[in-house]
Amino acid sequence: MTDITTVHSGVQDFMARRGIASAALRGDGRLALTIDEKYRVHLRPASDGQLALQAKVTDLPEANAGSRGAEDAIERLLNLSAGMLRDHASTLCLEPPGLSVQLQQILAADSRGEQLEAEIAEFTNALDFWVRTSKSL
Repeated sequence: MTDITTVHSGVQDFMARRGIASAALRGDGRLALTIDEKYRVHLRPASDGQLALQAKVTDLPEANAGSRGAEDAIERLLNLSAGMLRDHASTLCLEPPGLSVQLQQILAADSRGEQLEAEIAEFTNALDFWVRTSKSL
């Protein structure tokens, strides 16, 4: 069990606002949320006291991860993601390399309260877009 006092202050604040018990924290200080009963979003510590939001968009079948079709799909997703960087704080990444497409966003170290709630909502909207987009490829 993680000592709540060692957890990012924004996560502590979020948990207090939502009535989430400290037992919900993972050993590495990560908090996993289920949003809209379908999306799993992880809030975890990042470098320099920042906070990371991360969620899986889609799995890449291991047997097909190196196939031309899988590579084409990844390339289309990443090209679309690159085009959206100017207007959106979240971006796609591969994690572990080649096994799944993840959406990730890094938040400022002082993220908390209503700002954090808004960032999580915006991230979830982006996640919904990417999940739907990945299914159409």
